[in-house]
Amino acid sequence: MPTDETAVKHACLQVAVQLVMNNPPNPPTNLKGLANLTVDVAWHMWQRWDAIDKGVTQPNKDLTP
Repeated sequence: MPTDETAVKHACLQVAVQLVMNNPPNPPTNLKGLANLTVDVAWHMWQRWDAIDKGVTQPNKDLTP
């Protein structure tokens, strides 16, 4: 699996776009809605990084040969 920074950035951007398209944020005056979106993006980025290379999110679990 690719572990370079470009692949991780692309995966994060892809997840963020999917989240925004599936769950449009509330108006900017609704800070709770923006906070929830931020948490969703962070959680999905973490999951994506974990899928790419567990060494990114879990120390000593690097799968790079």
